[in-house]
Amino acid sequence: MGFRETLEVMSYFLRLKVVIILVLAAAGGSLGGFAYYYQARAASLSSQVSNLNSNASSLNEQIAALKTAYAASGMRGFWLKVLELTEPSEQSNISPYQIASYYSILHKKDESFVWLNKAFESHDGGLVAIKTDSDFDQLHSDSRFAELLRRMKLPE
Repeated sequence: MGFRETLEVMSYFLRLKVVIILVLAAAGGSLGGFAYYYQARAASLSSQVSNLNSNASSLNEQIAALKTAYAASGMRGFWLKVLELTEPSEQSNISPYQIASYYSILHKKDESFVWLNKAFESHDGGLVAIKTDSDFDQLHSDSRFAELLRRMKLPE
């Protein structure tokens, strides 16, 4: 089973963030504030994660690639590798909202807005958190963010 199939097993919004916490912990990197927030959620996924043991070799290869990217280039390299492994495309099983968050974390505003618009068009459930999701904080000052909120009929 590949990376995309592994992500399907995990819950919609937290599937990759659990792996990120595990990778950062294994890499000895600073977990930062977001990790503590997601650690509580990760605990609730323990039964799903235990099902991943049968896919350990594929997952271990991907974790090793993420650790290598983190060691070589820090968080930027790590997130670039996440994007590479998730293979964002129109046919991807990964939420457009989640892909937008990866681009936003990398400060790639244009790509992030492309995927946020795809999330809007596909009625992606993740959009309900757009105003409070810290992954998108740097987009708040962009006029395209205000336009997206208007299209979603949310107050600015």
